[in-house]
Formats: sequence, structure tokens, C-alpha cells
Amino acid sequence: MLTKEKSLRVGITIENDEAPFWVNEIAEAIGAIPSIQLIKVSLTGVRKSEPGIFFRLFAKIDHRLLPGKLSIHSRAKHDLSSNSITLNLRSDNDDLRKLAKANLDILFHFVDCPLSDSILNASHLGTYALQFGDANLPLAYVGFAEWFAQQPVTSVKIIQVKEGQNFNQLISESITKTDFLSLSRNQTAIFSSAVDLVLTTLHRLSNSPHSISTREQKINSKHPPGFVAIVAAFFRLGSRLVNKALNKFFFIEQWVLLYGDAQKIHSVDIKNFKPIIPPKDRFWADPFIVSQGNKNYLFIEELPYQTNKGHLSCLVTDRQGKIEASQKIIETPYHLSYPFIFSYEGKWFLIPESAENKTVDLYECVSFPFEWRWRRTLLEDIKAYDSTLHFFNNRVWLFCTVQRSEGGSPNDRLHLYSIENLLEGKFVPHPMNPIISDPYHARPAGKIFQHNGNWYRPSQVCVPRYGYALAFNRIDVLNENEYQETLISQNLPEEHPFLKSMHTYNSDGGFTIIDGQIKRFRFLN
Repeated sequence: MLTKEKSLRVGITIENDEAPFWVNEIAEAIGAIPSIQLIKVSLTGVRKSEPGIFFRLFAKIDHRLLPGKLSIHSRAKHDLSSNSITLNLRSDNDDLRKLAKANLDILFHFVDCPLSDSILNASHLGTYALQFGDANLPLAYVGFAEWFAQQPVTSVKIIQVKEGQNFNQLISESITKTDFLSLSRNQTAIFSSAVDLVLTTLHRLSNSPHSISTREQKINSKHPPGFVAIVAAFFRLGSRLVNKALNKFFFIEQWVLLYGDAQKIHSVDIKNFKPIIPPKDRFWADPFIVSQGNKNYLFIEELPYQTNKGHLSCLVTDRQGKIEASQKIIETPYHLSYPFIFSYEGKWFLIPESAENKTVDLYECVSFPFEWRWRRTLLEDIKAYDSTLHFFNNRVWLFCTVQRSEGGSPNDRLHLYSIENLLEGKFVPHPMNPIISDPYHARPAGKIFQHNGNWYRPSQVCVPRYGYALAFNRIDVLNENEYQETLISQNLPEEHPFLKSMHTYNSDGGFTIIDGQIKRFRFLN
């Protein structure tokens, strides 16, 4: 049994002394955790099968045309001078004795090869591996079946490997949205999701190694894609690229605003909402509303297509939605969006999304609604998206999705932080982070609000694409140790005749404001 005085000894396998980007990210992150001691297990004598020549050709062309932010093919050497073991899979028992002497609690197996019973049983809590999708396939094929069939999501699982059995023990699982356009980008996102899942699982194991429940999972075997499937993949890649190019040439996908009367939580009727359409050279999105007297103040992200960089603006409208004034209020050298505005201790404050700057910043209003000044940085060195505050039980709670790695998704993992006084001190991360790991309802979509005595958190449905629809989640448990919510309802863009997507919901003073994405013909005014 581990105690707080004893660190968790974690081994990770690498091939020879090299590893791909996602294993390097895992190793670097583990090395920074004080409660975990990392031991690298370098495998030599590895026997593994390479993908066929036609699949390699397809993957190379796909990567050249649509490269991921991080190349899944790039590898980096590891320094094996300390805290490392070299294990020859074809040698005698000397190497196995080295492994036993390492006294590992867990061995994570990241190399594409089978291990013997003696290696699988060498760590106290077992040997864990990653499984992508619903079948065991070589890593080169990860995400191909989902990309080919345009399945909405791809699952990532951590399993405890059981040699000689027809089942494994499922330890933990998450899902990430499938990239329908590019296999390379899809694989980058999947492996980045695996990094998050491994680190989250290790964090929970280091706190309580015997508390994670498991369940049996049958081992499914599938054949890698053959020649016919690869030929079909070339045609599908080509047709998807052509469709994207034609769509971009003829159409503009523009975010617009829609407003209407305050809505009930279970039935947001957007069919009768009235649009507020921006000029054709920009979009307006992420609206927050403050209703005062006979005026509505709409705080929005404004993004001119020419710069492709968002800033924050305020539109002043009458009660019928007619714009009476508009002005840019906050602009920085980096992209801004999601102007979360709120009143605190008698003053107006605003938190924009500034993930590009790797900060979460607080702005204070000097003269409402157009003059603002920077007050303090709430979080730093973090790519946090759509930060949303909730004031509850004498604490300030900050919800945001976090993109841990460059190639990962900003839509999948909801993190929670809290503090007693918003204006001083440091936010404390919640021990359950990420509290939600699901692109169907993780990313925030507006202010948390109360309805019939319950608190509801609006969120984005980011499947099959970013910002596709709205979801409403009832917060059931919120304290410094626990978080639970229940998905109550969803509102889809198909409920409005012209919308492709919608991803923000806010209400004030009897009015509701949302945003929606429409398709406009590029060559018509």
C-alpha cells in the first residue's frame, strides 16, 4: 500500500532510446509530478509488423496535404543515463532481474509489440496499455476506421493487459471528436487525448492506487485495412478536400447574433428569434447581455476576416434589438473572445478568453460599457478556453476547458478551479480535474444560471464539429472535493431553418441572446 511518504514508481516503455511526441509529453509531465518517480524501460529486440506500402503512401500524402500541429511520426531520443532500464526482449533472465529490482508499481507499455507474462507481471499494480477505438490494432492505424467511416468520436482507453486471456481490464476511458478531413490531424488529436487520459489516471492512482474500479472488456481483433480500403480512402480524401475547397470558394460561414424572450430550460424555442447580422467582412459571436433600463448591452467577440484575430466589442441596442451604438472595448496583440461579464462587489468585471496568450485575465470596468482596464491575471501558463465564473457557497468557481498539448482538442476536458476572494490569492485546481471528459458537453457556453432552485451550466456540443449545438447541465454536487452534473437537454441548430451551429446562450432582463452560424453566398450582398 502506497503512503504519502512513498512515491508511485511508474515505468514507461520506449523502443531503443526513442519515443514519439505523445510519449515524450507523458514522460515530461510525469517527471514534473513530485509524487511519481519515473523509470524509463528501453526495449530492444522488438519484433513488430510495419503497415503495408499502400497505407504508408496514403498516410504520407495525407500528412503532406493536411499536417497535424505535431507530427505523429517525429521521434526524440531519451537520456537513459539515470532512472532507466534496458530490456532486451530476446535475451536471458538478466534483464528481467533488472526489471524486478526496479520495484515498479505500474508499467505503461507504449511500444507496438507484445510482452511476455514475466514482464506483464513484474509491477505491483500491473501493466497498462492504450487501446484506441474498439479493437487492438498497430499504432499506425489509429483513427483510420473512424476517419474512413466518419464516426463522430474515437475512444481512448487505458487497459490492464492480461496475457493469454480473451479479455482485458478497462481502467479508464475518454472520447475525442473525429477529424473527418485528415487522418494525420485525427491521429494527432487522438494521441494528445491519450496524453491527458494517462496523466489523469496517474494522478488518481498516485492519490489512491487501489480506489480505481475496473471492468472486464473483451478483446476484439480486426484486420488492418487492405488494398481496397486504401484505394477507397484515397477517393474519400480527395472528395472531402474538393468539397471543402468549393465550399470555401462559394460561401462564407458567418457567426451572427439572435435574440428573443427569456426561455425555459427544457425548451429554448429559437425559431422565433430575430437575427442581428454583422457586416459581411466579419463575424459576431460569444454574446453576453446586460439589460439596463430600456437598453441592452451586448458584449461580443468581433473577428474581421482580414486579420483573423478577435477583439471584444460592445453593441448597444434598444428593446427591439436595433443597434444604437457599437465600439471596440478591448484589443490585444493576441486573439480574444468569450467576454464573460459579471458584477462583483458593486463593480463590473470581464474575463475574456485569451488562450493564445496562455493566461486567464481579469478586466475591471472604468466607465460602463466602453472603458476597461486590466486588473490581474487569474491563471497563467495555461491554454484555458471560455472561462466561466460561478459564485457559490462563499467561493468563486472558475470553469474552463484546457488544451494540455499543442495538437490536442480545446473542447474535450472541463477543468474547475476555486478561490475565496477573486481579487487576491491563487486559484486552486479541483482534485477531480478534469471534471468532465466529453466533447458532447464539456466546453462552457455561457453564464451558469438558476432555474426552479437548481443551477444549470450551459455547454457546447462539439460533435460533429466545434460549437455545433447547446446543452444544459444541472449541477448536482459542487464542493472542494466533488463535482457532479446531469445532462438535461440539448438544442440543435436544425431547430432553426438557417443555422449550421450555435454555441453561446445568455439571458438578462427578460431577454435571451444566442449566436448561430449561417452560410452566406460569397458573391451576393
